[in-house]
Amino acid sequence: WGGAVVPAPPFRIMLERTERPRVAHRQHEEEGQCVDFANEGIGLREASVLMDELLIPSTVASVTALDLSGNRLVPEAAEVLSPLTRSLTRLTALGLRDNPLGPDGLASFFLLWQPSSAPPSSPLLPALRVLDVHGCAQGGYASDRQFPRTLATLLRALPSLTDLSCGGNGMIGEDMGIVSNSMTRLVSLRCLDLRDTPTLGPAGFTALAPVLEHFADTLEVLDVSGCVRKAEQTTAVLALSQGLQHLTSLRELYAWRCPLGAEEGEAFFCSVKSSKLVVLNLGMCSMKVDYGSELVSMILRLPLLTSLNLSGILRDHGNDLVSCVAYAVKGLSYLTSLDLSANGLLGTISLFEPALLMNTNLKCLSFEDNEIGIPEGKVLAGSLMALSSLEVLDVSSNGLCNEAASAVLDALQHSASSLRSLCLRDVGIDGRTKGLYLSPLNRFSALQELDLGTNMLGDKGAAALGRALHGVTSLTSLGLARNFIHGRGLQTFRSAFRRMPKLRRLDLTGNIVYGADGRELGRYLAKALESCHSLQELYLGMNWLGFAGLEPLITEKRTFFLRWLGRARTNTGPLARLKSLRVLRLEENRIGSGAMKLLGNAHGMLIQLHELDLHGNSTDGDAMAVPLSSAVCLTSLRISRNEVGGGGAHALAKPIGEMTNLRTLNFAECKLPPDGVCALATALQNLSAIRDLSMKGNYFLLKDVIPPLLGMRALVKLETNGDNEFSMMLPGLPREVVRRDNLSLVEYIRKRMQIRTYTSWVNNLLLQRNLKMQDIFKGMANKRSLMELVDVAFSGEARVEMSDDRQESAIEFLRMKGIDPALTDLEALKERSMGSTLGLLWAIIRKSQVDRVLWKGVRGPVALMKWCRDAVEGYDKVHIRDFTRSWQDGLGFCAVVHRHRPDLVDFKALASWDPSRRLIFVFHATHTKLAVPRLLDPDDLLSPAPDARSVMLYLSRLWHVFVGRDSDVGISPAQALANLAEEKFDQDLLEDAMDLAEEAVEKDSGSVDARIIRARARYALVGYHHDARSREDIVQVLEITIRRLEDYPMSVPLRWARAEALRLRGDNIGAIVAATKVLKIEPRNVRALNTRAKASHMMGELHGTLSDLDLLMEVDPRNVHAHVLRAAVCLHRGEHTNAITESTRVLKLRPRHAQALLIRAKANLDRGDFTQALADAEEAIKNIPGYIEALVTRAEVHRERGDGD
Repeated sequence: WGGAVVPAPPFRIMLERTERPRVAHRQHEEEGQCVDFANEGIGLREASVLMDELLIPSTVASVTALDLSGNRLVPEAAEVLSPLTRSLTRLTALGLRDNPLGPDGLASFFLLWQPSSAPPSSPLLPALRVLDVHGCAQGGYASDRQFPRTLATLLRALPSLTDLSCGGNGMIGEDMGIVSNSMTRLVSLRCLDLRDTPTLGPAGFTALAPVLEHFADTLEVLDVSGCVRKAEQTTAVLALSQGLQHLTSLRELYAWRCPLGAEEGEAFFCSVKSSKLVVLNLGMCSMKVDYGSELVSMILRLPLLTSLNLSGILRDHGNDLVSCVAYAVKGLSYLTSLDLSANGLLGTISLFEPALLMNTNLKCLSFEDNEIGIPEGKVLAGSLMALSSLEVLDVSSNGLCNEAASAVLDALQHSASSLRSLCLRDVGIDGRTKGLYLSPLNRFSALQELDLGTNMLGDKGAAALGRALHGVTSLTSLGLARNFIHGRGLQTFRSAFRRMPKLRRLDLTGNIVYGADGRELGRYLAKALESCHSLQELYLGMNWLGFAGLEPLITEKRTFFLRWLGRARTNTGPLARLKSLRVLRLEENRIGSGAMKLLGNAHGMLIQLHELDLHGNSTDGDAMAVPLSSAVCLTSLRISRNEVGGGGAHALAKPIGEMTNLRTLNFAECKLPPDGVCALATALQNLSAIRDLSMKGNYFLLKDVIPPLLGMRALVKLETNGDNEFSMMLPGLPREVVRRDNLSLVEYIRKRMQIRTYTSWVNNLLLQRNLKMQDIFKGMANKRSLMELVDVAFSGEARVEMSDDRQESAIEFLRMKGIDPALTDLEALKERSMGSTLGLLWAIIRKSQVDRVLWKGVRGPVALMKWCRDAVEGYDKVHIRDFTRSWQDGLGFCAVVHRHRPDLVDFKALASWDPSRRLIFVFHATHTKLAVPRLLDPDDLLSPAPDARSVMLYLSRLWHVFVGRDSDVGISPAQALANLAEEKFDQDLLEDAMDLAEEAVEKDSGSVDARIIRARARYALVGYHHDARSREDIVQVLEITIRRLEDYPMSVPLRWARAEALRLRGDNIGAIVAATKVLKIEPRNVRALNTRAKASHMMGELHGTLSDLDLLMEVDPRNVHAHVLRAAVCLHRGEHTNAITESTRVLKLRPRHAQALLIRAKANLDRGDFTQALADAEEAIKNIPGYIEALVTRAEVHRERGDGD
């Protein structure tokens, strides 16, 4: 009656039921508590509760191990838990695996407030020996590239560390070099886990080699599983082999899924020389070339091996190699675990019979997927009779059939007391002979896991299995998927399940018989589940249960004492009573709206669920919202291929938005309209734990859901519409690069910003050599482009010879400059590796530009940060803390520019603008007035995750302009003079501008900017028609631009220079056409708008002039040329008051502006104010003695006043 109260998340329930944290029952090296809070959904809200429990004096003094893996520890939660690093003085092991900490969270947890600074001086967990930070890089808004630096700082503060797991963090070669330097400072390293880091590449293993050599006598465990990509296998494995040959004390080596090709396979096998090795995992290494002798020699060198995994490595290599390996395995007298799965041992299984008979200590044996038939199965059964201590056997995916399976089960009776796991999945057994061959299972008293899935047992076989399992009381997992069990076969399981109090997992997926519904299966399953009180995982997918099959599972008929009530159904069915259930899969069961609402009645079961699968049930969203409103603790939800619709999406948004522990969500192909997808995406933006999201097959535009998706800081995998989601969303990344690198959405945003910024920087340098890189990945792999870039970046210091066979000379120069050799791998550059290419570019940028920043006695990024903070000191609302979020509002850039050039920006006026408009303005001002390239895009900066390196690059350019002008980077002397000449021209110092422009032309006769400035200055001084040198400059500019536009047809500066030259020549129509082409490329280009407006004014097109001026003043409100031209238009239209107002506004900014004085003089002359007109004309002539129009205006004033002389 009334409905149960919704309890708190599982973590809080656990804390309320216990007075102290839960203690895991496992041995530890020292006496004390091992506190296990793994996978408990601990987030920011629960972190404070955890602190209250752990900081109890009795607890603090005894905790020696703390496991917080698999939770929702965002950076803010890590900051709450940071006091633990000073309180748990006896802590020796700490697990933080798979938490969205990010670099900020890791620094906060260990009180490393400045990741790039030196480690704290106070002791930090002095007894800590084991640290697990696998998969913690994704989190927060700081760049994931900062994570290795934070980790390196942490390692320097933990000198007693012996076991480190830091895989799964996307580290590249440069990152590995940073971490390796800190690893070598450890006193001793016993275990190193780099699993799942495919981005390491050859450079990463090269950087790792010194660590392996340094700890050759102490390193016992090394895990590099999944660290080698197929495209880089040769160089990567060879680099790994160089480090492995030093390890003499290695006891465990894991190299699962490391492809071994031609020469690298031989090098790898020969490098494993540690005679102490006891565990060797080479599973799925896909050895392509027959190196049988080296493989056998390696195994023979390892007499102490206890565990050997050779799965998939012997396939398609012939009987000779199998025979050699079998002979080598025969000599491993200490072997307890052997995995030979996926090797295709058809006809060769008998070669391993002597090895199995000799190694009687084997406890784990796997022959999965080896095409073993009935004869080979009987041979294998004969070998199993000698293994009396066998605990695990897997012979699934073979063709044993009833005959061989029966022989295997009979042979296993010799190890019946020790066998704990048996897998006979997909071996071709059926229910013939009433399943008598299954009767030996009754003797396996210690059996815990049994998998008979994907066979053809049917009801008869299932009934026989149920009778055989009556004596197996220790069973915890039973797999019966796809066995055509209609329902009656489950009758015998009712009594069997009563004898299995520990049963945790039951799989009945896909047991529907064609033409039948799930009514019978549901009825018999309900009776069987009545005694399964401890069940935690139940798989019922693809059984077509429907309402009829689900009803007996949720409700049950009961007879009341009151006669007139008769029999009634209550919500206390066997499924509803499973309070311990954590996983429920009901995919493709034809559960309609009625059945879905019926499922919602099982409130007590749903509230404890962690994983729910409702895929393919054709249910509407309103009905689905009923059970989901109770399932608040879900970590995985799959509702794809349902008829959700728009209204259903809005109904689902609320319950899904309350699932704070949710990590995986799939609502693909639910026929959601755009507003429905946006509603769900908005509900998800506050769920910080989501790592896997699929929304493909719905109707929406990706740009509409990007803003809420960017708030999911832990998001790793995203599936949307299209073949390649990220490349469609972020067109700045090459498709082949996107496919190869598995990065999060936030990291893709950063990579896009890096690629755009680096491309602009590179092309700005290469413009001096008439080169351009459309794709920096292809360009850096090109010999000539790399040599030219290095030569220009270091101002000719490299002196690289321009020959195709001397690419190595550029690499040698970079190494001489101190760049990490791991970043200068030519093979990685040729393979277009994202990590290697961007890493090398950043190294060049840092050495040639960022490290040259000098301020208050320090260099590099630290000096750049100090200079920025000093520059913005005293400005309101400007606080510089980092190179990312502190610059997003644009106030920081405005303050830096205003500090050094207050005439360029009006800080008080800009403070009221929106960030986007502010960034556009300040970037335009620095580009046009200071010749700073447009390296940054406002859209990139306004994203939640701007890239720190890109911002540092731009700020260093500002430093070189304002402070270190003599050491400008990447600007030729002629270009520097041209920039300075343009600056003087804008200040109305026309003679100075002309002198500087002439000097620039002498240094570089092909300088378009210098010739344009000289022509404009001469035109302003003496007029175009009276100066031959101006005509020569204009003709030269037109010829140069025509020639260069053939190579760079989309070059905006060249197109604008051509438009301005045409205007100065008097070809106003041509100037308008050329300027319009520029505006098609950059619609808000100030120079092009100014040129077109002037040309339109000269033709009398006042309407077009005013339209361009309005747009120009919207982009740059303080543009002097725009105000002068507006004043001229007002004078032309007879609006003398407006003309005087506009010219006066210009003169407040530039008191010496001759053209503004001239316009105001003419306006006053027309109004009859001869005194003011004469004063303005005199002032204009004083500023430019040869100003012809000012002389004419002065003469007209005298004439009007009657001064004939």
